[in-house]
Amino acid sequence: MEGFDSKVIQVACGQDHSLFLTETGKVYACGWGADGQTGLGHHRVSSAPEEVGGELSGVSIKQISTYGDCSLAVSRDGRLFGWGNSEYRQLALVTESTQINSPRHLPLDGCGRVLQAACGGSKKRIGPNPSD
Repeated sequence: MEGFDSKVIQVACGQDHSLFLTETGKVYACGWGADGQTGLGHHRVSSAPEEVGGELSGVSIKQISTYGDCSLAVSRDGRLFGWGNSEYRQLALVTESTQINSPRHLPLDGCGRVLQAACGGSKKRIGPNPSD
């Protein structure tokens, strides 16, 4: 597949969209974006992968997760970012809105560095670093 800055090392598939993580730490997305789940700053369909921006711009990502229409990304320095559907308040740390179409940093005060995140329907799971 063309259009990536480097080799794709992880793929995460949601209900109607896909996320791609490259070895340089960039995230790309394509698919249906009606709930903001692509993170591309709009609510349209993207037929080819495009680089995800928003608050991910300039941030090196190490892990991505998506399920349904909510997406998460963990940076190499342990920060968590989220976008997409927040109908069940999955992203309530940063919005009262039911949708975010561009990634936002999710501040997890007292959690330490995040190692891994997982999405599952109306829930999300975050794995903090026990040594922090």
